[in-house]
Amino acid sequence: MPDILSNEFSEPGFLKRLRNWRDAMPWLVLAQCLQSATSVVALILALAALFLGSWGAFALERTIENRDYKAFPDCAALPVRVPLTGSPNLLPAELSQVRGPSVIGVQMYLTSPIRQLAVEQRDPLVFGLRLLQQFWLFAVWILPAGFVMRAAALNVAGRERMSTPDALKLVLKRFPSFLSGVALTLGFMLLCLTYFLLLGFVDRIPAVGTILATAGGLLGLPILFIAGILLFGSLLAFPLMWSSVVVEPYADGFDAASRGFEYIIQRPFRFAAYVVMVWLLSIVIANLLSGIFSCGLALASTAFALTAAADSHLPFAVQTIAQHVPTAIAFNLFWAFSVGIYLLLRRDANHQDIEEVWEPPQPPAKPLPDLDLPENPA
Repeated sequence: MPDILSNEFSEPGFLKRLRNWRDAMPWLVLAQCLQSATSVVALILALAALFLGSWGAFALERTIENRDYKAFPDCAALPVRVPLTGSPNLLPAELSQVRGPSVIGVQMYLTSPIRQLAVEQRDPLVFGLRLLQQFWLFAVWILPAGFVMRAAALNVAGRERMSTPDALKLVLKRFPSFLSGVALTLGFMLLCLTYFLLLGFVDRIPAVGTILATAGGLLGLPILFIAGILLFGSLLAFPLMWSSVVVEPYADGFDAASRGFEYIIQRPFRFAAYVVMVWLLSIVIANLLSGIFSCGLALASTAFALTAAADSHLPFAVQTIAQHVPTAIAFNLFWAFSVGIYLLLRRDANHQDIEEVWEPPQPPAKPLPDLDLPENPA
């Protein structure tokens, strides 16, 4: 007869899900991630990545536009002005959709280059530039993303926060793992598409090429389906992959990619529910921040104009930073909520406690010096 107090009897089933308030109210777990998104260091890193990522992506975009291609089709494109000397809006206009709305806008922006590949065809140079653009955006966001994710994971787990230098060193040490998970997924996708690449050569065969290509295409429908899963799945799973890199003890790109796909496939409805929670929270927070900074900027501009020269305006550097702090916070919210969703999905799929967050081993404490005491004290 099993012991009623043993884990064998009490753990499985409904009661395991409701052992504490985290199980009953998962949205509170996600709310714990908010603090990590607003730290000063996180904001500085996010603002730096915001400008570096946008300017680099826009420079590549100008190369593509010269070949009659349009950037970010779901956004209006405006030219970028010279930093701190031109228009107050120093970012490409596609980022205007991120300022204020929600973390969904962040995800759409970060994956814009790879999504654009679905509508651009017959130009190998554009294909390569889009991939380079995508990896550039990912690369510049690894440091701020890893920093925020690590802080949010420790906060949710109830652990002491790492120092800023230690957190940055950890992220830099695992930098290759952040990109390797996405690179492996896209690499497998391109490997699948090699089949259709070969069909293109078959189609050139005179007389029977079209017939053979049609037959081969029908036979290759499963490969097409797999490639679609890999591409679509990577757009959803890459934040979970990055969360795995900062949470798990083994920083392995293949393990991160497999975890990202596994948790979404095993718990798709839970994943959708968590995304809806995050979306609602981010809308409230982002619009609140936009209102605060817009009002503050308007008041500051009015006060500055009362005493400045007739043709002077509030310095562009001040305007730029004030305008884009809400954008930077929106990005940090995206990373912080991502690690919260990862911990919840890992619990739902693998039955691991949310508190199980890996911490690097601490150096051994220095022993106390030996005290030479007299054998026969007086």
